[in-house]
Amino acid sequence: GTSILARSSEPSREAADGRESAVEDFISEFVKEPRTALWKDGLVTRIDMLGVFGVDAFYPNSLAWVDVAEIADVSVNGEQMTLTLRAKATGLTLSLTLGPSLELESASREGRRVYALGGRGPWGSPANGTLASAQGGVPVLGLCREYTSTDLAGEVRLVGIGRALLVTETGGLWIGPSDCAMGVIGERILGMKLDESGRDLLVFAGPRTMIPLSSKSQELFWAEIAKFETEMQGSGNQFKPDLTKSLVEILGNDSRFPGNTEVSMRSSSVRDGGFVIRFQAVSCQWCAEVVIGPDLNVVSTRILSAQDLYDESNPEGTIPSDPLVPHFIRPNK
Repeated sequence: GTSILARSSEPSREAADGRESAVEDFISEFVKEPRTALWKDGLVTRIDMLGVFGVDAFYPNSLAWVDVAEIADVSVNGEQMTLTLRAKATGLTLSLTLGPSLELESASREGRRVYALGGRGPWGSPANGTLASAQGGVPVLGLCREYTSTDLAGEVRLVGIGRALLVTETGGLWIGPSDCAMGVIGERILGMKLDESGRDLLVFAGPRTMIPLSSKSQELFWAEIAKFETEMQGSGNQFKPDLTKSLVEILGNDSRFPGNTEVSMRSSSVRDGGFVIRFQAVSCQWCAEVVIGPDLNVVSTRILSAQDLYDESNPEGTIPSDPLVPHFIRPNK
């Protein structure tokens, strides 16, 4: 399984014949169901290991393992108990520290403290990944959930998929639609996409708030998720961007990109402190490049021809290729 089950011992209660009734209760339950009886009542604390350490800590390359981990050591320090686990598929050393009421106080992965967010309801369990930045990949924890609506005929349809991203180095939290091109500029987390018409650039900016790495991390994280859920309910499950920019206005009414031109997002990247997005005109060869700064201002724009793109990707005249790959969350290897 993927959960740790913990249960406190019952207080000692002396029976009339001198034996402890707690022991009798234990034996009675154990005889009925030797493997499961002790874990069925409300005294049991269940800790989702996937929600604490991430899916990739136990399932490399998405392979399914039934027996995912074993308890390698248990130590007690005052009112705290620390469990050391070994993930069988990955070989990672993981640890959980529980308080006097079996509450999760902290967790570490390979000796480094990690955010113990847990998984709740439709958001599932977090997964480790990276976002693009000018300095390289930035580690993040990500969770997703689906949002739906019911039409007049009573049919449920998918409205969109929400994504919550926590930058583990800074504690910055971003929440928005999952189909954004993502990047990090300094402490800024930016998600961008085109609207349904393909004529407006939608910007979803973060951090929404900062989540410190402490015993309160889980509480603060899910409180912010609850706020976001309330906002989504108020908007009819529609994601609200922090900024909407018309492509026509951004490009200065350039005749090569008139307002009726069908446009798609070609690529995104982060360089020199700016978020670089390229848009491809479907009906012609032109490609527009827009650079957005950390203050959500348009830093620069330019129009690239097919020859410009060819020359850029083939400085030495090699086989044509487009090195620009959208920077969505990529799972760690």
